Amino acid sequence: MRGFSIIEMLIAMALLVSALASVVLLSSGNRSLAIDSQTQSEGLTVAEKFLESEQAAARKDFRLVNPTTTTETIGNLTYTKKLDVLPLGDFFTKQIKATITWPGTYGRTQNTTLSSLVTNFENVIGGDTCYSTLSDSAGAHTDWAHPVTTNVLLGGISGINDASGAYPISDLQVYKQKMYIAVQGSAQSAGPNSPASASSKTGVGTVSWSGPSGALASGGSVAGASLGNSATSNYLWVSGFGAGLSIPQGATILGIQVSVVRSASNASAIADNQVRLIKSDGATLSSGNRATGTTWSASTVTATYGGVSDLWGEGWSAADIKNANFGVAISVKNSSTQTRTANVDYISVTVTYIRQLYVLNTSTPTSPTLANTLGSNTTAAGFTSVASDGTYVYAAVNSATTPLQVIDTSVSPAVVKTSYSLTGNTAVANTLFYKDGYIYLGLANNPGGPEFNIIDVHNPLSIPAPVGTYELGAGIKSIFVRGNYAYLGTDDNTREVVILNLTDLLHPALGGTYNAPGTTGFGYGQRLYTVGDTLYAGRTYDGASTANEFLILDASNPLATLPAPLGSNNIGPNNSSPFSIYGLVVRDYLAFLLTSSQSNGGKLLAYNISDPTTVAAAPAVFSITLPNAGAGVAMDCEGNYLYAASVPTTGTFANEGSVSIITAP
Repeated sequence: MRGFSIIEMLIAMALLVSALASVVLLSSGNRSLAIDSQTQSEGLTVAEKFLESEQAAARKDFRLVNPTTTTETIGNLTYTKKLDVLPLGDFFTKQIKATITWPGTYGRTQNTTLSSLVTNFENVIGGDTCYSTLSDSAGAHTDWAHPVTTNVLLGGISGINDASGAYPISDLQVYKQKMYIAVQGSAQSAGPNSPASASSKTGVGTVSWSGPSGALASGGSVAGASLGNSATSNYLWVSGFGAGLSIPQGATILGIQVSVVRSASNASAIADNQVRLIKSDGATLSSGNRATGTTWSASTVTATYGGVSDLWGEGWSAADIKNANFGVAISVKNSSTQTRTANVDYISVTVTYIRQLYVLNTSTPTSPTLANTLGSNTTAAGFTSVASDGTYVYAAVNSATTPLQVIDTSVSPAVVKTSYSLTGNTAVANTLFYKDGYIYLGLANNPGGPEFNIIDVHNPLSIPAPVGTYELGAGIKSIFVRGNYAYLGTDDNTREVVILNLTDLLHPALGGTYNAPGTTGFGYGQRLYTVGDTLYAGRTYDGASTANEFLILDASNPLATLPAPLGSNNIGPNNSSPFSIYGLVVRDYLAFLLTSSQSNGGKLLAYNISDPTTVAAAPAVFSITLPNAGAGVAMDCEGNYLYAASVPTTGTFANEGSVSIITAP
């Protein structure tokens, strides 16, 4: 056999070198793949731990789960950990996505992503429906440096249609696309007003009325019934009082008084048989019969039935009374053996009402409409605070007699189901907080008993005595409950914040307190909000130079005296009409403050609180002047919208409350 040629040997050597190079590259690639596989496993572990930490944070406080980006170094690798949070449309669930990135071999970036859902079970029945994430359910609308504001007069909202009426709002809560607004109005009257029609109607007795139209106006002819021995008349059926009664739509009816100008042909013979109200269906009579045993006089006199707090055994709405069928039905009887005549010259009606509660539909947040209102009530006092579980509204009442009412809003108009009294109480209710089937009710300073009351409302229609109470010796201005603690803002300027341990609901115990700087007699704890272990407090103005109104406090040990603030801010000038904080909401790294000044109106401010130590010197992210020179009174949040109530105290719009709806573009 002949040997290899030089060319053949060169070709063979080239093939050998190529093969050896391929083996080397394959070996190197395998090592790279092995390294990438190992770091991928480590990255997955980092992602799992990151996700688990956010789930633990959600269990502690749902508000703690917000977008973040951090780094973690393990060995020679630095992992970038990014958390995306997408609020879902039910207000109680967030989708969280943990993305971990790190440098791979040969300059390649490696990453892994895990996602999960976290749920806020605590607030599914009543509670907070505000997204802590500063975006909407699609992850948009985040430019809070340039908020968009819509202002509406409460009286001008569709369904109320009373733009010039007085609506002194005292509180609001938004829950599941309904806004519950408390109004601290006073009792007013409409009337007396005349009827539009009159007739004699059967249904009782045997004697009809002649000339029934004589009862429509005072003077002139009269309506008469000539009654024989022991006879009883039919009804004098008079209706159509409401058209001229200036009762605003949605007003709460407190009482109805009927005045009857009457006489009899002989004294001591004619008496009432029935005096009832005619309901709006034009057929049903009130269950309450206000007939008295007093006989009619031979001279013409005015008799009154019902009164400013008499609802005649029925529930009424403004629409019921303004209905053309609403009226009065009167039947009389003759106790004499002789024929006697009853005469009615005129019948009028006066209605007493108050503005107390309005339920608005906020499914279109910037265009709320009236959804429901409280039809009638026996308590002639305004509401100071409200909370809802979605069906029932719990109202703190400006009354020492009945400081709490439970209102069923599943029917329209809403009805009072329970009026709750406290034994020995002499103080009005200032505020309340609803959580997990309990109402935490705060009273003004109560010499007759405890200011803090826990009331079981798992069965709203049958409220027992308080579960537990605590006597504070000071008025309670604000309550915020989370976990086993109640955070109280008080009007004691030596302990503006008081924390109660609720581990045993039967026996609330004193925990930590906080004494804010300043002792000039003001500086009360007006609003509180907690996120995790941080307590945010808003105060009324105090004249001391060190008395900042906005405080960020470390409440990680709620059983001890709270330390000096992590940060604070003086929100307004120290002049004759400074600003106080009447609303406080914290979302991620922004604190929203609703302010009030006696003569300077109010503003909605936002501060970046990502570093509490810089809050004192930091300018506001935005500042919105409230409408009509109104002072802020209350604020809440749902989804990505803030709802702020304000009321001017003077000027053209005095006591005409407004609602401002604020979001980001």
